[in-house]
Amino acid sequence: TNVKELCIPTPYGKIAAKAWGAETGKPVLAFHGWLDNCGTFDKLFPLLSKKLYIVAVDAPGCGLSSHKPLGCLYSDIDTILEYKRVVEFLGWEKFSILGHSLGGAMGLFFTSMHSEIVEKVVALDIAKVLSVPLGVFPGIIAKSINDYIKQEKKLSNLPPVYTPESAIERLLDGMHGEITREGAEILLKRGSRPSDCGKGVIFTRDLRCRPVEYLNVKNHELMFQYIKAIRSEMLLIMATNPHPNYVSNSPEMREMAYEIYRKNSKRFVLEHVEGNHFVHLNNPERVAPLVNKFLAD
Repeated sequence: TNVKELCIPTPYGKIAAKAWGAETGKPVLAFHGWLDNCGTFDKLFPLLSKKLYIVAVDAPGCGLSSHKPLGCLYSDIDTILEYKRVVEFLGWEKFSILGHSLGGAMGLFFTSMHSEIVEKVVALDIAKVLSVPLGVFPGIIAKSINDYIKQEKKLSNLPPVYTPESAIERLLDGMHGEITREGAEILLKRGSRPSDCGKGVIFTRDLRCRPVEYLNVKNHELMFQYIKAIRSEMLLIMATNPHPNYVSNSPEMREMAYEIYRKNSKRFVLEHVEGNHFVHLNNPERVAPLVNKFLAD
């Protein structure tokens, strides 16, 4: 398979990315889930059509991408800006997006602002941009701000050092046993590095990325305004059996989002596949045919 590492310069460092396929193929930008890295697609992308040229990025502060300078915030608008930077660097005028989990939500968010340049968007096991009722909105933001400051303070300490084995265990535990041991090893290729003391490995992701999910949360009304703006063709692939911690929307909210997509997007395809939240990594053969049919045809 034709795979290469890319490095996209930013004012504070770089965005690391992995490119799959020939540059002459149909361009696709891929976003990973919360605290993961673009290794999440290592099993899926080899099964996709050779007609595609896929650039999978490590989000700021994740994988091999640079951490933000001290005192800076990680926010969704900020991440969208970084992804737009990647698009400009690649010189793409029209392209498609594929994202998993938080990366899928970011893909939908990006598309809501840039439908004119995004031809198709694929979201893996996420139905919409994250949102909460207006009443709980201030409290959730306040909690996230406190959490952010707490994580920021930890940066002055040396990061915990793990043996390669305990790093795998830590990751499996943190992901509720939803990934396989092989999946954990894949994610740790970009998600860990040898410690400076030489006695083990440390995780590469910036601790400040942890509260980012709820720090950026929208209220339902605002979220609906965003997703109503999506005109691009859409494919949502939902897993049948995700761990409750990975279910970010009630069935009612999902249905409301689906109705909006049916009404406003050029084409809306909803598929369900047997598996958990990481089915694209655990059982990529279940996901690949659906993605191929949608993106490559």
